[in-house]
Amino acid sequence: MVWLFTHFAERGAGCDPLDEPEHSEVRCPGHMPGIKYPPGAECHIRCSKGHKLDGTHIRICGKDGRWSGESMCIRKYCSNFLQQLGPEFHSLQSQ
Repeated sequence: MVWLFTHFAERGAGCDPLDEPEHSEVRCPGHMPGIKYPPGAECHIRCSKGHKLDGTHIRICGKDGRWSGESMCIRKYCSNFLQQLGPEFHSLQSQ
């Protein structure tokens, strides 16, 4: 494993650490954080509570040194927002 890291680091191959999207956590199983990742390395994006993923859950380091796909975490909005406000809100509307 040390040879593999040294081999990629010397040749400049691989991807720089993935920029962590706002409101997310990035994990790259089998790789130390903050290093140059070899082609084929996978990183997994997980959004914080109250946010949902828009884009790719798994990003893969390409041979060209770029990460595949795009990912961002956006705030979740409730489709039944008025129902969650409760009966007090609805009685105020009818006055």
